[in-house]
Amino acid sequence: MGFQARNTDPDTSHERMGELNTDASRTDLVHDCLLDHLDGLTYREVAEITGLKGTTTSTIISKLKRDGRVEDAGVRRDGCLVRRIRFVNLKGDA
Repeated sequence: MGFQARNTDPDTSHERMGELNTDASRTDLVHDCLLDHLDGLTYREVAEITGLKGTTTSTIISKLKRDGRVEDAGVRRDGCLVRRIRFVNLKGDA
């Protein structure tokens, strides 16, 4: 089953939602959203920004965390963990 934009959303949101019917595209959307907000976001904030369901964003963020691409920011907002992009030092310095 694909995702749908809300009836009140602009046409551009409806067009974008049609493109989000693969796991890879939804994962990229969540990753890019977190990349645009380097201080971190909760799964609810990501859901609001992307238009995805909260359960979908939570699942994707958990997978990104398991893959080492996202980390806990060490804070909570509105009772939810804040997650942020994990940057890797490619030089190997501590």
